[in-house]
Amino acid sequence: MKTIYLKGDVGYEITAENILKQIDIKSTEKLRVVVNSPGGFVFEAFEIYNIFKSYKGKIEMVLMPYAASAASYIVMAGDTISAFKNSIWMAHRVSSIAIGDADEMMREAEIMQSLENVIIEAYQSRIAMSKEEMKAAMKNEMWLIGWEQLTERGMIDNIIDDIAEIELPDEEIEDAEKSVKESEAENFQSFLKMRIAKSESRMKSDNEKIKNMYERVAAKLEIKPEIKPDDNNIQGDKMNLQDFLKSNPEAMAEYSTALETAKASGADGVQAQIQADRERLAKILKLENAKISAAAESAIIGETPVVDYLEAKLLEQENIRADKKKSPFSEIVAGQTPADQNKIGAEEQKNKGALSVEEFNAKLEKYREERSKKNGGK
Repeated sequence: MKTIYLKGDVGYEITAENILKQIDIKSTEKLRVVVNSPGGFVFEAFEIYNIFKSYKGKIEMVLMPYAASAASYIVMAGDTISAFKNSIWMAHRVSSIAIGDADEMMREAEIMQSLENVIIEAYQSRIAMSKEEMKAAMKNEMWLIGWEQLTERGMIDNIIDDIAEIELPDEEIEDAEKSVKESEAENFQSFLKMRIAKSESRMKSDNEKIKNMYERVAAKLEIKPEIKPDDNNIQGDKMNLQDFLKSNPEAMAEYSTALETAKASGADGVQAQIQADRERLAKILKLENAKISAAAESAIIGETPVVDYLEAKLLEQENIRADKKKSPFSEIVAGQTPADQNKIGAEEQKNKGALSVEEFNAKLEKYREERSKKNGGK
């Protein structure tokens, strides 16, 4: 049985070209493929998957311990899959970046969906889930961690207890016998490296697309822009305000006029504007038949300070309260109606400070007389 070791990022350390150098695709010898990868580029993964699927002999894939993203698809090419107790398998939805018009965006989305359908079909050979269920699980990344989860999902056929069961080159055995902690740290670093490499590659591709788009637009408009994009971005020489004004006489004239106007108006101009706004507000209130006093109008237009207006309103409220206290009923205790007075003895009422029935009736009659005089004897 021949054993090969795939470690690193798909498309970088792990490539179809390197695999073809290690195996004879027409051989019928059993092949063991030990995988330790955080993933990589999907198209490279497709090519590698096809190579293993075309291999004439039986293939055993071994998760040691990590097969994620694009690598999770590669291991699906095995006739059997083995794992250690701490092995990991992870899958997520295909991701990409598109730049262009709506048609180009939709075309990119269609390509991604088609790629996902192909990948999911391979996953379904082992995991009993519908296409929609699989997409939903992959949306937030689908993790199978440890032999129990891998077994429950039907991902693996065999559990490996000892590294000695795998025949590897001496340097790979030494690497495989590292502690679990060291292995996890290394896998995490490899995973980060893969993500960074993906981002850099996408940025380079996107910048190239932006550059081409920029040049196409310039060609259509028949202009030759002074600021040209370089190889890595579309930023050119920076121009400050003074440089811009010097190169645009009309803009310089407009800027100078605005500056002089602002200097001439100064604080007086600001105050004049505030006063105009106040007078406009007072006119609007009058037109709307708003009930405002002369004092309020004076405060609005700024003739009277607001503090003085507030003080006058407070004094007015105090006078109103004082007038209310002069009512003939002001001394009546709450709840003591004439009927209540009759139920309580006169002496007790005096002790409580309440009015007797006679006193109450006298005050009521006096109040009615005063009200009648005010109303013209009615």
